[in-house]
Amino acid sequence: MCYAVFNRSLVIAATEPLRVDVLPDSAPVVIECDGSRHSEAPPGTQLNVSMSDEPGLLVRLGWTSFCGRARRKLQLVDPLVITDALEV
Repeated sequence: MCYAVFNRSLVIAATEPLRVDVLPDSAPVVIECDGSRHSEAPPGTQLNVSMSDEPGLLVRLGWTSFCGRARRKLQLVDPLVITDALEV
């Protein structure tokens, strides 16, 4: 799974409370939403996270996969392509 390189997932039940504590000696934590910077949480902040009352929306970005988009955006080359290039 190529997307595992880009995130660290945490899966909990929708009914479970989740609190994130920014350590007092930590740097500020950047809060992102849908890939865009939203705000910063300074050291000592407690963030309580819960499920939204509004359902999420699904957007399909063409017929490519996440891995394909990531490879194109980051200009990564598949190992097979590298191997082929070395044999030439």
